[in-house]
Amino acid sequence: MHTLAPIATAYVMAHYLTLLVYQGQSMRFLVSNPLGRDGTNIFGTADDAIDYGVLGATTTWYYQGLHEPRPMVAGAVQRMSPRQC
Repeated sequence: MHTLAPIATAYVMAHYLTLLVYQGQSMRFLVSNPLGRDGTNIFGTADDAIDYGVLGATTTWYYQGLHEPRPMVAGAVQRMSPRQC
């Protein structure tokens, strides 16, 4: 069971990194105008927009290609090693 944790974490971060970064930014303006009504601006951030330049394609490629396989390989190696009692 413990070997699935690094594999699952790596999978989620590799496949949903851009979703978390971009949609996480939308929380700024959704908190100010939760019902979508015109004129509501509780925190002064209702007119903000998502900045798609925060995470570029090259950065995403390097992160997913170089950093994410490490926990997946570690989990697989741990799974194949004999149990220590």
